[in-house]
Amino acid sequence: MSISKSKILLLFTGLLPFLINGFYNPTIVKIPTLYWFIEILTWVAFPIWIYWYGIKKQIFSRNIVGINLKIFNKRNLPLLFLFSIIAILTFPIVYNSSFIYAQNHYPINYLKVNFSYSQILPGRGIKYFFILLYFSATAGIVEEFYLKGLLRSIFKNTFFSILAFVIISATIFSSLHWEGGVWGLFATFIFGIFSATFYATTKNLWPNVIGHFATDYLWFTEVKFFIPIG
Repeated sequence: MSISKSKILLLFTGLLPFLINGFYNPTIVKIPTLYWFIEILTWVAFPIWIYWYGIKKQIFSRNIVGINLKIFNKRNLPLLFLFSIIAILTFPIVYNSSFIYAQNHYPINYLKVNFSYSQILPGRGIKYFFILLYFSATAGIVEEFYLKGLLRSIFKNTFFSILAFVIISATIFSSLHWEGGVWGLFATFIFGIFSATFYATTKNLWPNVIGHFATDYLWFTEVKFFIPIG
């Protein structure tokens, strides 16, 4: 099997549970032990195995998927730090602005299922804090690894290949959040376009992971910075 086909197979293996979890989460959330078993399996065990297997079989390397200290292909820690700050400041605004725009233009949130990760969060306290960190960190690390680092490595370095990567990355990212309804689909697509472009520019995964983490963390805590559009 070619390297590209192996990457696609690993990517499909990792993403499939996220595509179908909107069907089973509303049911298994009522059974906490089962919910957390599947949660840890799909968001922790699978990604670790995919990363380990890909490295072991030389399907990809850390550098190829953007896990390094380089930015624009050069080691520059101050610049990497700067772009991480830029991601923290811009990612949440892009997502929140897109979501509010969708709310204003689509009064009915079609496709929305009766489940939200906010349902899992307990009352305020140390347990709330750690689960909030877990949800934000796993989303930031896993989705960015799959849909930026691993997916980008499949495409060539030509303009049209990079453009295809950005569009496909955003489309897949949005489709994985279909259970959030049309509001979520729109917001995640716009966010996906922005974050994929950001990664294609910097070629480093860490600013994306940090920006994605900040977006989810602020969303869960209902701290929403946005720019009114339309």
